[in-house]
Amino acid sequence: MSLRPEQIAAAIVASSSLQELLPRFHLPDVHMEMIGSLGVSTQAMQSFLGAYAPEGRRPKSCRLDGNELGLIQGLFLALKNNVAIHRSRRADLLFSLRLSPSASSVLDNILSSVPVIYLKRLKTPCPPLRHWIYEDAVHRQRYEDWLATNPWTPDKRIKTRHYPFYFVDPTDNNLQLDLKPSQSAKVYDADTKELIMFVLADVIAAPHILSWMTEVIERGCAALRSVRLSDPGKLVVCGYSSGSRNEACLGWSSTLATGDMAKVFRKKATGELDRFNCDISNVFSLTWNIFKKIAPEEVLQDYSNTVKLYDLPPMDGNGRQKKFFEIPGLSGPTEVHRQYLADMAPVGGLVAKNYVRYVHTETNLTKYMNSFTTFRGQDSSKGGHFYNCRYGIRVQGGANRWVTWKPTDAHGTSLQDVDYSDPNPTDFKQVGLGTSLSNRLPAAIFGAYMKMIWEEDEEED
Repeated sequence: MSLRPEQIAAAIVASSSLQELLPRFHLPDVHMEMIGSLGVSTQAMQSFLGAYAPEGRRPKSCRLDGNELGLIQGLFLALKNNVAIHRSRRADLLFSLRLSPSASSVLDNILSSVPVIYLKRLKTPCPPLRHWIYEDAVHRQRYEDWLATNPWTPDKRIKTRHYPFYFVDPTDNNLQLDLKPSQSAKVYDADTKELIMFVLADVIAAPHILSWMTEVIERGCAALRSVRLSDPGKLVVCGYSSGSRNEACLGWSSTLATGDMAKVFRKKATGELDRFNCDISNVFSLTWNIFKKIAPEEVLQDYSNTVKLYDLPPMDGNGRQKKFFEIPGLSGPTEVHRQYLADMAPVGGLVAKNYVRYVHTETNLTKYMNSFTTFRGQDSSKGGHFYNCRYGIRVQGGANRWVTWKPTDAHGTSLQDVDYSDPNPTDFKQVGLGTSLSNRLPAAIFGAYMKMIWEEDEEED
């Protein structure tokens, strides 16, 4: 039987632990802890909150003496003050993320100052297709040293690791645009006037959010299996994926690798895999909201129309996030702010650490792809830069940087000054995520639907 408001008040007066919780009742975890400790429903707590308002009125059915009532209402005053502080800090956080209405003028000024550039399409990609790019002989040597160790590959027939090299000379006329880490640009084709790239530096003004995103991504890279095992570095699929090539069926991606973090994820009792699934969904949901604010209109429409056309599901922590996603506050992970489900990211994406790939092309369900680098610890001399080879563009690696490009244009990443055999090198670290919607998703969604029908038929039989 649920307690009445006066009984809840008496229980709080008698318990010092409940007195510590009440001023922080607005926080989700504290909310659930207090309701659980009292053994009452949310509705009963709401009745209690309404009855013991902090204005100083004595409830009609109150059986508390003056001191006890003063204690309760003092706790309510502390709660009211904490709620005000929490809302203020949430407003500051959203402003730093450029997500609040008050930040719109700041964001407009940033986006309007991005240079607009028109470039001619090169007759042949430069650097050319199926070449590894390098800017320093040391970077090439470190890659060749790694190859000499004969690193494991799932298919010995794949020869991509041994593609030829291409040295980028800064004086090469084919390098039409070289964007430094602090530079932004909106690049169009000079003939068709079509958007080909969008680069934005200093996307958000919240260093602790970048650190949080990086920590979550690194956890995933340490525990989950890379989808391109022949390439150096890690590239991991997160969220819902289209399943195996032999049997397309939408499902949550959780293929574990080897190593200490993977062992922790495998133990269900730790709850680390479930925690990561929710954390990475939170990271992508935040990225999705930032994307909707900063992306050029044609890129935003490309993604929005695709999500609507194929009715793509949200990236919801494998079904665990029903109403909201969470981001840490300014004071760190103990301060949590919730955003509603409507703002969650679609399906899933990719996370990467020190990932490198030769010059290639690919197709996606969308016309454009996006990446967001959350951390880079070394200067430009260490390599790891993105190239749009169809237009001779180099985007030098930098943290807190957004890049949009067309995957059908030849592109690749230059080799890095790093020990490729070390999964956690101390001499180089570049971490980020990418929005990628596979061409196989529509078939996978249909496969999941058919699987559900078959399972229902089997149950009826």
